[in-house]
Amino acid sequence: MTDLDYIVVGGGASGCVVANRLSEKLQHKVLLIEAGKDFVPGEEPKHIRDTFYTAAYVKENLWPDTWVHWLSQRPDEATQKPTFYEQGNVMGGGSSVNAMVALRGMSLDFNDWVKCGADGWSWDDVLPYYRKLETDLDFDSPE
Repeated sequence: MTDLDYIVVGGGASGCVVANRLSEKLQHKVLLIEAGKDFVPGEEPKHIRDTFYTAAYVKENLWPDTWVHWLSQRPDEATQKPTFYEQGNVMGGGSSVNAMVALRGMSLDFNDWVKCGADGWSWDDVLPYYRKLETDLDFDSPE
């Protein structure tokens, strides 16, 4: 397959959506690459189908060596030692194993992207889209 229009790397929630939307136009040739396991629909392991969030605790569903330093808006709150960060290693990525929990990116990251030339990706630009996704009856904040 040499004449592809798009290659999407990562079959997590966003990669699958991007590949799906690109392939809606029948003339587009789209390749979706996912390094994790894929299952025939309806034949996923029981712990992935479980609605009680047990799949996140099954090591075979996670990349084995993803470590992060947590950052903060305040530098004195950043973690000094790296901590393990659970990342789904199956088709669907974290959405397949984390009970459909979504995490916002950090405002500093978005603003750094704009400094690098990604116009339209500032925190203020993307915040309305986060808000469209969210419903939290216990928390009310402008951010």
